[in-house]
Amino acid sequence: MTDSDLAFESKNHLLGEILTSISSPKRYSSSIVLSEVVILEREPANLRDQWAIQVKNTQGNSLGYLSRLVTKWLAPLLDTEKVRTEGFIPARPGVSHSAKASSLPVVLSVFIAEQEDGVLNKKNIRTREDIVHQIVFQAYQQAHRFTDPKLIEYLAEGLKPLTRQKLHPETHLLIALLPGIANENRVAQALKRMVQSNDIPGRNTANE
Repeated sequence: MTDSDLAFESKNHLLGEILTSISSPKRYSSSIVLSEVVILEREPANLRDQWAIQVKNTQGNSLGYLSRLVTKWLAPLLDTEKVRTEGFIPARPGVSHSAKASSLPVVLSVFIAEQEDGVLNKKNIRTREDIVHQIVFQAYQQAHRFTDPKLIEYLAEGLKPLTRQKLHPETHLLIALLPGIANENRVAQALKRMVQSNDIPGRNTANE
């Protein structure tokens, strides 16, 4: 991915995935289905939380609400139609789906939802938040060039303290996407090793 690719993204381009959680998941009759697609509903009129995003399963049952740590910056991006999201319940090793858990993991796929003044476009430097966004934007670009997923994880950890400060919603998004980039890198490397070690069934036969 080149700098120009990052500076301008076409409509419905997948930016990446974010692993987050549904806070205080509600009990519902059917059991949790791993890899189940969920529906995200923005609730701007919610009197308890102006940034509320409710999560429902495909049957329309409410599962709860996205963590406010995410919605406080994701909701403004949705409201201004800069991004759109899809979600699913992950089926991954080490991810708990206990019925007694206080939160339920959910993976968000984030897509560009507009072309003008896009999420990744560099901002004019006028404020402290603009400067920080520029730094994070450059780090996000660099992460796509790394071949070692650990380096991307180190980068994500190094930028994480910034999230306690006042940032543009776009800046929060770029930081939140970094762990997903590391995971994609790790999966790609694992698949490459499988091919190189002839672990994929039928590969040798197909080449004969």
